Order: sequence, then C-alpha cells, then structure tokens
Amino acid sequence: MVDLTRRIDEKIVKYVAFEAAMPLKPPFGVDDVFSVVPHNAFDHKISDIGFYVIRDAQISGRGFIHVDGQVLLEPDVMPQYVRDMVVSNRRDDFMPDSSRKKTVVKDLAILVTAEAHLIYGHWLLDYIPRLWLLRRYFRAEFSELVLLLPHDAPQYAKTILQLYLPGINIKYWDWFTEDLSIDKLILPSMLHNSHVFHPRMNEFVNDAVNAAVERTNDARSNFKNKLFVSRGRFSVTTSYRRTLRNQGIFQEYLISRGFQTIYPEELSWEEQIYAFSKAEVLVGEAGSGLHNAIFSPSGTRVLSLRPVNHVQSGIAALRGHRMYYLMPSVEEANDQGTEYEYDLSKLGDALNLLN
Repeated sequence: MVDLTRRIDEKIVKYVAFEAAMPLKPPFGVDDVFSVVPHNAFDHKISDIGFYVIRDAQISGRGFIHVDGQVLLEPDVMPQYVRDMVVSNRRDDFMPDSSRKKTVVKDLAILVTAEAHLIYGHWLLDYIPRLWLLRRYFRAEFSELVLLLPHDAPQYAKTILQLYLPGINIKYWDWFTEDLSIDKLILPSMLHNSHVFHPRMNEFVNDAVNAAVERTNDARSNFKNKLFVSRGRFSVTTSYRRTLRNQGIFQEYLISRGFQTIYPEELSWEEQIYAFSKAEVLVGEAGSGLHNAIFSPSGTRVLSLRPVNHVQSGIAALRGHRMYYLMPSVEEANDQGTEYEYDLSKLGDALNLLN
C-alpha cells in the first residue's frame, strides 16, 4: 500500500492505496469486421485509488454525497455519464430534499453503493471491488464500523457482503424517503474511471477466483470451456429490456458447436466466478451476466451480442481478452424494450474467427 495522503478540501482527505496508473491496453484485432476498439479510451491515467475520509457528509438519493452543499464528483467515485447528468442538472434526485426524513448517523460509517445498486453488473464491477479494497487495505476493526446499505439491496448482494466483511454492522436506509447526515464517512474508491480499469483491479479478480476455486470443488466438472451466457430466463430487470427473438435456434446452433448454455442468475457467486475462470470462449448477450468475463483469463475470446458495450471492452482490456461484437440482422424497438434476431450464418462466421 502506498503511504500517500491527498487533501481534497478541509473536510475531505484521501488516503491512497494505489497511485494513478495507465490502464492496460486492449489486445483487440484490427483485421476483422467484428472487432471494436474504443477510441482514446485507454490513453489517460486512471486516478489514484484509496479511501476518502469525509466529515459532515450528507447522503441523498441512492448515494450522492454532499459536503457543504457540493456534490462529490471525483472520477473514482462517480462515472462520467452520471457526472454529466449532475452537472447539467438532468437529474432531479441528487440534491437533499426537505420533504425527506433526515437521519443523523453518529457512528463511523462506510458507503460502497451508488445509484445502480439494483443491478448486478454494478455490484460486480463497482461495489464488490470496494469491499475487497476495504478488507485488504483499510486498517480498522470492522466490528466498530457501520456499513450503510439501501433498504432494497438485492439478497445476492447481502450474501456477498458477508464474504468480504463478515459480521459487519449494517444500517439500512430508505433512499427514496430518507436523507442521511454522517459525522464521519469512509468512502472507498471504485477501481476504475468510467469502467476503464486501474491495473490493480486484477488483484481483486485473482483473489476472487482463488477463493471461488477453494469453495466450489463439487462444481468443477459442471462447466465447459465454451459458454453461451444467456438472458433467456432473466425476467426481472432494472435496466432496459432486450429480447433475443430467435433464442431457441440460436442456442441450438451454439450447442452444435460445442457450447454449454449457462444462466448466471441461477448460479451462486462462487459458481459464476468458477465457470468464467475456466472459459476459453464466451458468447453472450450484452449485460451484467457477460461482465462476469472479468474472471476469465488472458486470451479468452469473447463475442458480445449487441449493443457495442464500452464496459465489456474495458473488461477485455484489463484481462487481455480478444473482444468481438456481433450486430443483429433484425432489431425492433417497442414499449417493452428491444427485440432482435441474428443470422446464423453470420454467427458461424464469427465463431470461425474466434476459433
């Protein structure tokens, strides 16, 4: 751990665990139509990573932090797309609201969640790494701290929390009706800036994989090294809905090419990590489930079905994946979301490229 301290203002101090660093470069190909390289995304340093200690903090909405009326906008705290909405006043839920209940927290408190706490992908890439950072590098007795958690946090998140901070005291708050006033708040960094990852994110990944391997002996023969990551049984979503209309024949074709279908939401946390850690080829519908590719080793080939996703590209860069995207032959938007279909001949071309 780097022993550096950076004062943000008179009420905010940042203790640095990892200094700013350039992100790892993606090993994307340039010789095919399926590969996508995000322009300039990997040309800037990721800010230093550590812990903010904040006095007299206010928390509003799903986790917006205010100090003396100013929102904390640091790049390792808030992704760029959220900062843009806040700065341009395109969000009406980030300021304290006089109609909400005011709750004072006198205990030394920790916050790891933000506005997307109902989405697995944000737990995977934003919040769980913060828990790891706390356990690995924060010098404190966690039994003396209080973890602030939205009242509607998913059950899977509560289960994972206990793996990283067993026995910690949890204070739930109703973000919809309640604002918090915190005497002293500990806020760990996210290990990325807008999902371009600090290289030390690989330490979190390696620790998670090693722990999962130890806990999943019974599952070792259950997963192939070629996986189709399906959303076909995923009925509850807090993001936009997308439906693969020809799911049946699409899946049958992949099975004929040696793929195993998995539904990540039906697996435990450790089983998901283990399955992806052994994968050599992944095909999946874009979204949180495919983001589990972060546990797959360098050289894994990943084919993502629409849309082109900068988060998936950021994961590929961090982990050294060959990243490809396949666009649908038919795409239609309706009131329920987006429906799309794939030409199996184009899928076959993409699989041949991956192999």
